[in-house]
Formats: sequence, structure tokens, C-alpha cells
Amino acid sequence: MNVKRILVPVDFSACSDRAVDFALFLAEGFEASITLIHAVVLFQQEPEEGDHLAAYKAMVKGREAEVRRRLGSSRKRAAGSVPVESVLVRGISAADTILDYQTENPHDMIVIGTHGERGLRKWVFGSVAERVVRFSPIPVVTVHDLPDTLRMERILVPVDFSEASLAAVKRVHRLCERFDASPVFLHVLEPPLYPAYFSGDVGSVLNLHVPPPDPALFANRLREFVATVYPDPDTTVLEGRPYEEICRFAGERGCDAIFMATRGLGGLEHFLLGSTAERVVRLAPVPVFTVVRHRGGRGPRDRST
Repeated sequence: MNVKRILVPVDFSACSDRAVDFALFLAEGFEASITLIHAVVLFQQEPEEGDHLAAYKAMVKGREAEVRRRLGSSRKRAAGSVPVESVLVRGISAADTILDYQTENPHDMIVIGTHGERGLRKWVFGSVAERVVRFSPIPVVTVHDLPDTLRMERILVPVDFSEASLAAVKRVHRLCERFDASPVFLHVLEPPLYPAYFSGDVGSVLNLHVPPPDPALFANRLREFVATVYPDPDTTVLEGRPYEEICRFAGERGCDAIFMATRGLGGLEHFLLGSTAERVVRLAPVPVFTVVRHRGGRGPRDRST
């Protein structure tokens, strides 16, 4: 993970300010520069009448002037040993505008604040941060809350034995070296989901006599999985819902960040399966680093999701 340019979307909210603070912390550690970006979101359908259109253009111009003033304030707050520049871009969707800017102006990492919305509000409005996490071809760091003192001493790395999580295990090594941090590896055994009906003579799930998974077996597998990169790994196996256990464990163990892979699901697949990474992004008490399964260009996005 060679980070020299960090892109930081800002919307001047409290969580956005925390993202700027954490980006500065990372930039100092990586000796990187920062680009602050604010997306002015336009209406999807512009007014047809000339008077309305002229008034709308004047409103956007005034809004951009205010945004540039506030971006200037952010630059002053960020000033120091870290080079900082700011840009303002227009678009229909904030997330897509950020991703399109990254495509045209490559950076090595995105640091973005998340409001942590849940329930109906999240389902209706979605999340700019979660969409960026889902489709970004570069690592994304989401920031919901920060401690008074920023540090990077212990990093939690959830593992599900997929190729994506193996890539995360390998890539967190660079981050640990840069900040002299220790990785903690976690695997969560999820309770099996049984169908609502059964064929044959099985009338109850209690009659299936399915043996529970053996935590010791998975503990050995976890150690073997990460031993190729870390000879003496700190590993833990828990049982429960993965995203809940990851967030709880991070808080209880005093982890300073979570580093995990995301498969970048989109469209119907994402709607049906959801994403452990996105739930962690929404609920984690510490910053979350997410890395895509494969580096490289970003494919077409389903703008309906």
C-alpha cells in the first residue's frame, strides 16, 4: 500500500471534519498530499423555462462561492506539513461525481466521513460513503467517529478465507509497517440458516442433529491462513453475526482501525446478499479501511443501486 495522494470528499458536516482530521493523520504517516473535493449536486431535471433556469444558475453560482470559501477554511485548518489542494465539481450524484473525479485524477486512497444512517432512512436515502466503498477501485477509509488522540497501534483484520480477505491480509502488512502497528485477525462463525420448510419426515430443525462448527478447527485454519504473511499471528474466532462481532470486538480490544476486503457487489446481487463490509462501515466505532478484491479499473456502475 503505497499512498502518496489522498482524496477527501467534504460536505462540511461534523463527520466530514473528522474525515479531514484522520486524512491529515494518515498523510503525515505516509508523507502524502491531500485533495479536498466537494460535489455540488445538481437537479436531475433542469427547469425548462428561461427565467427559472437563469435563477437556478445564479443560485448554483452563489452556492459555489460559499463552498469555495469553506474549502479555503478547511485548507487553512489542514495547513502544515501536508500539501493540501481543493477542488469543486458538479454532478447529479455525489458518489458518482467523486468516483468519476478519481478516475480522471488518480489518487491512492479515499478518506470519507459516514453518517452511519440505519433503518428506513438508510434504505430510502442510501449512503454516499457506502456507494464509494462499493465501487471504488482504490482503498477507501470511512470515518464515523474518532478518539481524542489519533493513533494506529492495533489494526483488526476480519478474515472469511476468501481470496478477497487474503488480499487484505497481505496488503495490511504495509500499513502496519508504516505506522508500527500490530494486526489482529478475526474470523466469525455465523450461525447456519435453516429453511422454513423441510422435505421428508423432518418436522423440526431440532431433529436435524446438525453438529455445531468446531471453533478450534477454525482457529487452526485461521492461523494457517495468515501464517504465510505473519509467522506468529494474533488470532481470534468468535460466533455470531459477522458485522456485529467485528464492531464489538474492535471496541473491546481497543483496536484503532479495521482493515477488510469488499467484493464490490452491485445491483440485484447486492440487494439480495447485502455486504458485511458496508454494515461494518455504518456501525464501526473506529475508522474502516476497505480494499477491493482486484486492483485495476472500475467497471460500469449500476446507477439504480
